Amino acid sequence: MPAATMLSVKPLRTLCDGIEEHDVTDVLLVRLLSGRVRSYKIRKSHQLPFHDEKSLSTAHAPHLKSYQYEPMVLSAEMQDLLECNRGMHESVQYDGELVERVKNEAHYFKQFISTYKRHFGGDLSEEQEFRLRMQAIGGSKLICYIRYLQISNVGTEAQIRLIQDQLHGLLELANFELPEKIYGVLELSEKLGVRLTGDEWFVTEECEEGKEEFKCIVNTCREFQLFGLNIYQLHSKENAIEMSACLKPITKHAIEIACGRSFTGFALRQAGFKIHSASDVVTPEIAWPKARVYLKSACDTIKCYQKSDVLYILHYPVDELLIEIEQLQIPVLIFFSGDQNLLCQVPNLQFKNLNFEHMPKLHESVISALLGMNMTKHQFELKVSLIPSVFIGR
Repeated sequence: MPAATMLSVKPLRTLCDGIEEHDVTDVLLVRLLSGRVRSYKIRKSHQLPFHDEKSLSTAHAPHLKSYQYEPMVLSAEMQDLLECNRGMHESVQYDGELVERVKNEAHYFKQFISTYKRHFGGDLSEEQEFRLRMQAIGGSKLICYIRYLQISNVGTEAQIRLIQDQLHGLLELANFELPEKIYGVLELSEKLGVRLTGDEWFVTEECEEGKEEFKCIVNTCREFQLFGLNIYQLHSKENAIEMSACLKPITKHAIEIACGRSFTGFALRQAGFKIHSASDVVTPEIAWPKARVYLKSACDTIKCYQKSDVLYILHYPVDELLIEIEQLQIPVLIFFSGDQNLLCQVPNLQFKNLNFEHMPKLHESVISALLGMNMTKHQFELKVSLIPSVFIGR
């Protein structure tokens, strides 16, 4: 928060019974001119880059909007406070890494707000600010992790370059740009020697001894993607090109359903593939630039175009959606990306796996496929025959 909005700052030190000295917590009580009081907790053990990272990462569900405060991951607003009040009480000591992270977060947050206003104008809602804050937190954490690896000789040069490239790609996405290359969480974890278990919302990582630092990095990239960018299916320029080459022969009309931010539509447009419209049941917090998302369910959208030759694009649907679409009893052709286990639950479904060399994957159950619902075998095979053979999987 700007120093001009603060009435007073009171630093406290707390030490709960039974808690070791390294778990002492510093508390800053900030009284604003508006009369509101905010408390900021800074646990000493949280100031180190890799100490108990899971305690820092409370955003394992999308509704945890207090992520940057509980446990304390300082928000960008604290930069002025740190600079103005660092020396006012001897019991408050700021680790150099923490101060650097706060400054990096402030830099990214300011940059993301500027980019947002350049594209959309106006003020940000609470939800939009939360997304941008999560992106800034992720970027600032990754900067510190990279520097830690560089000075500690924990990672190889190739691994450090890999993480730097991933950070660069995530920051490009945060600035509404399509990166040349980006890794999915699955590929990133494999390259860093981390094994993922669980689903996309809560991942338990396992790794070789001595590679615990890489678990934190993989988890931070995952949180940046899911909770900051609010994107399930990442794309890069090279992936957009191969998707476009695969899908163009199938149809002249493509519609994105349950589209979220309509990121896939944006990526395909960059590769010359036209998306005619996009729909979802909720307005995206931050849609992709030039994306127009209609408030309409996937089923209602399909009903509107049931007499047209349309390819629907659907990534990471909720569990019931495919069944609901099949129950329409309308022939439907879908370019699908998501958990392959969903497909076995749907009757009257044919599918063909698609191979994309550069398609990022969130976890190992993810596949890309062409789905045919309520279609005859001949109808579906005719569509599959239009796809270049290089993209046809087993």
